[in-house]
Amino acid sequence: MAVVWIFPLAGARGASAGDPRLWLLLAQVSGLAGAGFVLNQLQDLAGDSANAKCPTLARGLASPREARALAVLLLCGALLASLALGPWHLAAAGLFFLLTGLCYNLPPCRAKDRPLLAPLLAAPAFALLLLQGSALRGGLGLALGLWSGLPLVLAGISMSLLATVPDRAGDAAAGKRTWTVAFGARSTWRASCLLMAVAALLALAGRDLQVGLPALSAALLMLRQARRKADAGEPADEALRVLRWSAALQGLALAPSWPGMVLLLLLFLLAARVYYRRRFGLDYPSLRA
Repeated sequence: MAVVWIFPLAGARGASAGDPRLWLLLAQVSGLAGAGFVLNQLQDLAGDSANAKCPTLARGLASPREARALAVLLLCGALLASLALGPWHLAAAGLFFLLTGLCYNLPPCRAKDRPLLAPLLAAPAFALLLLQGSALRGGLGLALGLWSGLPLVLAGISMSLLATVPDRAGDAAAGKRTWTVAFGARSTWRASCLLMAVAALLALAGRDLQVGLPALSAALLMLRQARRKADAGEPADEALRVLRWSAALQGLALAPSWPGMVLLLLLFLLAARVYYRRRFGLDYPSLRA
C-alpha cells in the first residue's frame, strides 16, 4: 500500500489533504492493490515457498478460502470507494484491477510469466493511478498529469523489473518466466537502471524535483550494482535494498506536498513493523535486505 500510494499522491499534488475525495481515492487504491496482491499469492504458492517470501499462505497462517474472501472484500470496498468518486473513477478502478489483478495473474494472459507483457501492463496501470490523482485538481490538473506523469510511470516500470531479480531462483524452479529468468540478472539491472535514468532526466528537465531527485538517486544505486557481476551470486540482497530505498526516497520526497500524510504513513509502517515482529516473527517492513 505504501508504495502504490506514491502514484495517486504524486498526481494529486496541489489538492487539499482535507479533500474527502483524496481519502476515497487512497481507499480505492489500497483495496485494489490488496486484492491484486492476495490474488497473486494464491496463484504463486510454489514460487513464494521456494523464495521464502509472502509466508501467510505457505505457513498455513491463512487458508486459501480465507484469502479469496479477503480479496473479494477488498475489491468490493475499492469499487464502492471509486463509485463514490464518480463513473470515470469507477471505470479507471475496474481497468486497473483488470490489468493488475486478472490479466497479470490469470490465464490466458498471465502476464507475470511473460517477461515483455508484464511491464506493458504495468505502464497503463501506474498511469491510471497517477491520472486519478491528477483529476482531483480538475481538468487542468488532469491535462498536466498527462504531460508530467511519464517519469513516474517509467520509474515504476524500472522497479517492477528489478523486483524480479530476488526471486529468480524460486521463479525458475517453479517454471515461471519473468524478465530476470528470461534475460538474466545483469540484463535486468541494466534495463532498470536505464529506465530510471530516463525517468530522472525527464523529471528534472520538467523541473519536477520531487520525482527527479529520488529517481536520480535510485538510478545511481542501480548503476553501482549494474557495474558489478550481477550474475555472480549477490544480486538478490542488493536488489531488495535498492528497491526499498528507491521507494522510500520517492515517498519521503512527497513530504513537502503531503506532510501530514507522510507522517501518518510513517507511523503506520512503524506500527506494522511491531505487529509483524510479534505476530509472525518477521522483520517487516524493513529497508534492509
